[in-house]
Amino acid sequence: MIKLESNISLLRGWTSISAYEKGLFRFPRIKSSEGFYLYDENNNQYIDGKSQMMNVSFGHSVKAFKEAVLGQWDEVAFMPTMDGHGNPIAERFADKLLSILPPYFKSVYCSGSGTSSCEIAVQIARDYWLLKNREKKTKVISIQGGYHGNSTLMSEISEHGEFNKAYRLNDTATYIKLIQPYCYRCPLNLAYGKCSEKCADALKQQLEKIDLEEVGVIIFEAVQGNGVVQLPESYIRVLEDAAKQHDILLIADEVLTGFGRTGYDFAFLKYSLKPNIICLSKTLSNGLLPLGATVFDDKITSLLKERDIQIGSTQDGNPVCTALGSAVIDYFKAEDWSLRVQKLGDYFLGKLKSEVYDFPIVGDIRGSGLLLCIELVEDKTSKEPYLKMENIHNLFIHNGLFAFVESNYVVFVPPYIVDEKVIDDMVNICKRVFQLCLKG
Repeated sequence: MIKLESNISLLRGWTSISAYEKGLFRFPRIKSSEGFYLYDENNNQYIDGKSQMMNVSFGHSVKAFKEAVLGQWDEVAFMPTMDGHGNPIAERFADKLLSILPPYFKSVYCSGSGTSSCEIAVQIARDYWLLKNREKKTKVISIQGGYHGNSTLMSEISEHGEFNKAYRLNDTATYIKLIQPYCYRCPLNLAYGKCSEKCADALKQQLEKIDLEEVGVIIFEAVQGNGVVQLPESYIRVLEDAAKQHDILLIADEVLTGFGRTGYDFAFLKYSLKPNIICLSKTLSNGLLPLGATVFDDKITSLLKERDIQIGSTQDGNPVCTALGSAVIDYFKAEDWSLRVQKLGDYFLGKLKSEVYDFPIVGDIRGSGLLLCIELVEDKTSKEPYLKMENIHNLFIHNGLFAFVESNYVVFVPPYIVDEKVIDDMVNICKRVFQLCLKG
């Protein structure tokens, strides 16, 4: 058995002190990492099947990233982007980021996280409508099941539950949720995979009941991180049409999916969609330093030209963080990572479906690129969610694999540098874990 040391002086997000003390859903303490492997204090090796927090996408210990951070540290380690300060490192980062996006994007705001990048997107969108003298366009639409961060505003816009009840604004008149196109658990109770995407029709009907002239923003994830629910093409088209017809800004939350995670450079590109704002983080810094970015199109940038942007925090645009961001963009541009992810993702998904799906506790296997989900059930007919997830988590750890085990999902988000052999190892561990679970 792997020994889990306990320390309760540090408060941990999404984990209670008592749960940590008891070892519930705990991970071993990691002392070193290399590539897609992690090593604990007893030198046990683990495959990092979740890229830590879905952010170490290029793997651990990338030399180019270390050199960028230390090199900038030796030159100038802090410089703001507020109050008229010049910051050539952040400026260079913004230029590099814009160079890999469609050319109608014209400006970048640097922040420190995915939550802040999404919050800034909504703040600036609201500012945009005020500047256009359209004060009524204050409402924000998001999609059920989505996750856009954990600030008060983003908790309101994200999926609601007991976990964020205390943090929300509780203003459902201003913040509106749309039907989630969750195919495995179809909200319309239609046959899985045989419904001709009727959720798009249901979405149209829902939108017809909303005064869209009062809506300023629609924010969406093309692939929702919570449960890996992918928005169907027809659903996206309905959102796009509503935005065009009623002059609504589209915000693409690419915090998780940006930089190749789904097999596309950015997930919205799959749909030939033209959002007005993009939110980025996670892979943007390969998890090494706090960095987020909010990218704005030409019409928003133009309107903001003479406007003081009344947002920001002290560390926004930190030169060490943005130097790292520039190095990550260079690394991303140097190889066709999206194509690699697409091919490896197809291989991984195919292996899971052929070798894992027949387990009686496996209800669904879905995903895009190297963002894959196994949904576990008590039985395939009732689809009752599987409950013994703590055991699943512990068995993965004891078999040398880090995975996201949340709700009744097992989610794999490995670094892009994995290969077929490592994927085979992950599938074999998955089979072993499920076999052990069935034995009780």
